[in-house]
Amino acid sequence: MFPAPSNIKICIICALKLEADAVTSLLDTTYPMNPYHDKESQRRQRSSLPSRRNNTLQLAILVGICGAIPKHHNGRHIMLGDIIISKSVTEYSLGTLLPGYKNNLSANHNPSTLNFKTLASDLEKSYHSLETQTSAYLHKTQHSTIHPSAQQILPFHPNYPHKHRHRQTCKSNACFENRVCQDAIASSCDELNCAPQYLLPRYPVHSIRPSIHFGSVASGDIVMKSGVLRDVFAEKEGVVAFEMEAAGVWAYLPCLVVKGVCDYADSHKEKSWQGFAALSAAACAKAVLGVWKPEHEHDGCDEDSYTPDVKP
Repeated sequence: MFPAPSNIKICIICALKLEADAVTSLLDTTYPMNPYHDKESQRRQRSSLPSRRNNTLQLAILVGICGAIPKHHNGRHIMLGDIIISKSVTEYSLGTLLPGYKNNLSANHNPSTLNFKTLASDLEKSYHSLETQTSAYLHKTQHSTIHPSAQQILPFHPNYPHKHRHRQTCKSNACFENRVCQDAIASSCDELNCAPQYLLPRYPVHSIRPSIHFGSVASGDIVMKSGVLRDVFAEKEGVVAFEMEAAGVWAYLPCLVVKGVCDYADSHKEKSWQGFAALSAAACAKAVLGVWKPEHEHDGCDEDSYTPDVKP
């Protein structure tokens, strides 16, 4: 039976179908998306769903995939398939990425509502057990075999571009005019013969168990695809990951961000790790729910409490 909207306390948000499919594959119980068939019942259902105004939600989690820096500011390596949990969300725009432009950082959204600070702190303190539970959920799924080859897990040096290496292979010659042609963008590193000597050294990978990292997540309206700009912005703003949905979600509903790392936010990014990264994030989100404690002692937050802190 479909639960009453007033009983819905948790909201999981996904932007892509592959992210939603990963979450759905780990749900214990599912319900029809629309159990009401007549228009009036649908209208009443929509008007009673959890929102900022009726204060029924106690936890919102944005689950999906992201790009990340190769090495956390704390010194830990971040591998493809690892998971990022947000301690804050930093918004960035085009001006933050192009040399010569003024930094247009507009807001830093700190998780000061819905007990996010307490939750993030609890999760970080118990991240070893969280990793163990995440790995257990991951191995229970039939999709665990989609883990790509460990050969693809190494990042390239930030100054090494993803482009054609020989003029005769670049039809537009853009790759030799301080630009990159569309054919190169659509090609894999193997197809472009990206040289392995420019890979950054990492410790050996012996298992597919993802690690969990905590830090600030950068959210913007363009895709980060530059190793150089990635490192400059990460160093300046202290962020560890890049994605495109969190800032928009925060405008309506504060949320915890749980994202699987599918690339290194550079020009060599490709889609081969997206499926596994989405599944890792979904497994971690389920593990988070095992740590989270519902707030039964209060009736919800005031409307004003959903306004994220803004830092200049």
